[in-house]
Amino acid sequence: MRIGFRPDKNIGIFDPAASSLSANRTKLVAVIVPTIDHAIFSKIVAGQTSVLENANQSLLIAYNGYSIGKEETLVERFMACKVSGMVLVGQSRRERTRQLLQSFKTPAVELLECDGAAVDMAIGFSNFDASYEITMGLVNRGRRHIGFISALPGGNDRVQRRLQGYLAALKDAGLATRPAYVAHAGFFIEYGRQAFAQMYEAAPEIDAVVSNDILGLGVQLQCSRMNLSVPRDIAITSFDNPELSSILKTRLTTVRIEGHALGAAAGTKLLVRQSGQDADEPIVDLQCETLWRETTP
Repeated sequence: MRIGFRPDKNIGIFDPAASSLSANRTKLVAVIVPTIDHAIFSKIVAGQTSVLENANQSLLIAYNGYSIGKEETLVERFMACKVSGMVLVGQSRRERTRQLLQSFKTPAVELLECDGAAVDMAIGFSNFDASYEITMGLVNRGRRHIGFISALPGGNDRVQRRLQGYLAALKDAGLATRPAYVAHAGFFIEYGRQAFAQMYEAAPEIDAVVSNDILGLGVQLQCSRMNLSVPRDIAITSFDNPELSSILKTRLTTVRIEGHALGAAAGTKLLVRQSGQDADEPIVDLQCETLWRETTP
């Protein structure tokens, strides 16, 4: 799969002359991200900024720390501020959040997920499909004992869908899994390293790991400490194409997600709706591309 969209077909074209932004709305767009610690979210914000600033709109940025309760509180606060639009990045889509957004008579875009129905508009890719494809790619490369290390689930639906894709691929391939094959860790290299160390101790037959952005770097670090050869002994994959990986001698195989393109698409879609036009498609699947690199055979 590959990032790529035609703005005129999938997103719409913003016509400044047609703008009908309500006089009682501010020119502020609220953006809620899970965390500010990771490059993918910074790139998304940068992409939105590049589009919205040209339309004389500014961003209010907050992070929910993957907390469902905090997300709901932030949505309510931004609604009270009469923002002109809202972007929720990787949001949890719990019922209360849905109810709030449905009562919010202003454009709202959900980013990084397009599995299922959108409350208003959604731009992203299928995390289930991406995880299924990269897991099946490992199977096709001869791996039979594949582990899964990702972020803590909490309010992160993307983690659940990636886990479901991984499990579905193993089932379709006729491969068994064990509880020891699945681990969740905080979003830091050290936590990824610790998670793999514990996984390998419990299941030394592991020969591949489907991981999540910088957690994959932690797996790679632990393999080096344990004198495990990558990819001969352990194949490693990740999501989000972490920049640090590109400077390593053994670069991580990754599902590349173009954060800047996602953010720009969200900004454009908001502007189209603010101008009184209907977006051509409420759900836009930008898809993504798997980059097979040195950490897989």
